[in-house]
Formats: sequence, structure tokens, C-alpha cells
Amino acid sequence: MKRKNKTFSFVIIFIYIIFLYWPIYFLITLSLKKRIDIVVTTPNIFFQPTLDNFKWIFSFSQVTEGLINSLIISFCSVALAIFLGAFFAYALSKFSFKGREGLRDWTLTVRMLPPIAIVLPMYIIWTNLNLYDTYLSLIITYLAISLPLVIWLLMGFFNQIPTEIEEAARVDGAGYFKTFFVIALPNSIPGIIVAAMLSFIFVWNDMFFAFVLSSLRSTLPVVINSMATTGLEVRWGEMAALGTISLLPALIFSILARNLLIRGFQGLYAEK
Repeated sequence: MKRKNKTFSFVIIFIYIIFLYWPIYFLITLSLKKRIDIVVTTPNIFFQPTLDNFKWIFSFSQVTEGLINSLIISFCSVALAIFLGAFFAYALSKFSFKGREGLRDWTLTVRMLPPIAIVLPMYIIWTNLNLYDTYLSLIITYLAISLPLVIWLLMGFFNQIPTEIEEAARVDGAGYFKTFFVIALPNSIPGIIVAAMLSFIFVWNDMFFAFVLSSLRSTLPVVINSMATTGLEVRWGEMAALGTISLLPALIFSILARNLLIRGFQGLYAEK
């Protein structure tokens, strides 16, 4: 009976892995195929890989510029969100003050606002300040959207830190800032990794805000959308190459930080 259960579990996991990773495999292999291998009626499992699709897309300067813009905007907005969010989350987690519960709930409701309700005021604000189509406007916009998520994730990890440890540190003469940097932050590294990863994926993949709030400083998703067709044909291989490039940063980040991500999600679920 146990053997049958193990076999059944293995089959379910195997099907799940195929369902999960098949689109990624299909995207990457499509980016390495020649056009003749893409348009055939019967898909070719075995084919001669080529980098022509990548060479073609990088022949356009807007692709390189979009990639650089996405990297700058994503890393800056996520870094600021983690820096500010850690302070806010620690204050909401460890200190008691009037309006604390309301502020905590209000922080979450801001994240629930539909994008269309935010983008128009943002557009008017940045246009009036002469900051439209600048790195600063996009970074602050994504910061405002990512910050509530970061605060709520980090609050769960700060809540798990025993109060006795922090009290012992303060008895030894450590102030609130030293306690925060020496005790709270090191014990919340997995949570910080999870928050940074989720925020980065959102900013990196977002096209809506970047499309409305930029024209020359387009991010990679906007560039991908603008290059969907060239002439009267859809360049499937080239589009797959662009998709593969947009996938790489999050994929590399996930692989390098997989152990911390697992610990982070375990801590998040344990808090719940």
C-alpha cells in the first residue's frame, strides 16, 4: 500500500513539474530554433540550435536600452523598498503607538488598489513636476507599489524574533537602531530575500506603468510589446529570444538564492 502511495505521489509530482516547466522549456528552445524549424507542422524535438534570433534582437539599440532601463529601475526601486520597508515593518511589529493597527491595515489596502486607479494621478503628478519619462518617476512609482508588499512580508519575520533577545541586547546597552541592525536584520535575511524577489519580479515584468509613464526610457516589457511584429509577419523566434532574456534575471536570482527562498517561505507560512 505504501509503495502504491509513493508511486502515485511520484506521478503527481512528475506531472506537476512538466506542467510547470514545459512553457519555460518551450520558450527557450523556440528562441534557439531557425524559422524553418518553427513553422513546420510537426514540431521538431531535435534541431540544430542557433543564436541568430538573439543576434537579430540585439541589432536594435532599443533592446539594449530597454534592458539597461529595466535593470536600473528594478534594482533601484527594490533596494529602496527593502531599505524603507524594513524600518517600517520593524516599527509596526515591535512598537506600540496610537493608530498602529489602522496604519498597518491601510498599508495593505494601498497594495490592493487597481493599477488604473493609480496610473492617471501618477501621470499628472510627474508631468506637472517635469519628471515624466525619467528614472526617478518610475522608481518612485514602483517603490510606492512594492513597499506595502515588503512591509507585510517583513512584519511576519520580525514578529518571529523573540522579544527576550532584543530586550537582552538593550540591557547590554544596545539602542533601538543597533538592535535593529545587529539582531532583527540578520535574523530576517530569508524574509528580505523573499520580499526582494517578489518585488523584483513584479517591477521587472510590469508593462502597464512603464508604458504609460515613459516614452523614451522604455523598459524591456514595453520594448517586447513594440517589437511583436515586424512588417506583416510575427517573428516567433525573435519574440521567444526577448522572452528568454526577460526571464533570465529572475531565474538566476531564484537559483542562486533558492535555499534562502525556501527558508523565507517556510517562515512566512509558519507565521500564518
